[in-house]
Amino acid sequence: MATSSSVTATVSSDIAYVFTDSTAGSSVNESASLGYSLSLENGTSTGQVNAAVRYTGHLPSGTMLNLDFTAFPKQILGGDYNMNFTNVKGVVIENKWNGTGTAGITRADEIAYLKISSTGSPGGFTGLFAGEDGNIQVSPGCTWLFNDRFGVEPFHNNRNLTLTDISGSGIPVSVVVVGVTG
Repeated sequence: MATSSSVTATVSSDIAYVFTDSTAGSSVNESASLGYSLSLENGTSTGQVNAAVRYTGHLPSGTMLNLDFTAFPKQILGGDYNMNFTNVKGVVIENKWNGTGTAGITRADEIAYLKISSTGSPGGFTGLFAGEDGNIQVSPGCTWLFNDRFGVEPFHNNRNLTLTDISGSGIPVSVVVVGVTG
């Protein structure tokens, strides 16, 4: 019996604020936000996706994890598969470290920073960073987000994103990727 799947996704990123300025009994309020959201429907064209994966895990102290977008592991219906993304439209990575297990942070180098880069072998996914290596630092409890309704293509020498524990603390991480497989 043949199986089929359908994927839709919403990528959103925003900062909403309220600024109040008060003086001599009067005040003025200002509020704003982008309200940014991108809906991706099922399919393989612009603004569409047909695959989604989620990775959760723990980077042991001082280690690296290479995410290969041409062989991203996924369990479907009890089987293990490798998703071969031909077009990546959204990536969000969260540094989930919350200070648990520490006796009290006294120095900046005790904070569990996560580095996201596109360097490495057999080739970094530089398409996510406009052809550059990347090197983004993500603080604890923070995220890095990439989205592109047209998508970027990973290929044989340009397919890996590297997550590195640069503080040596051990970091729990979560990754969600949406795109098109071929």
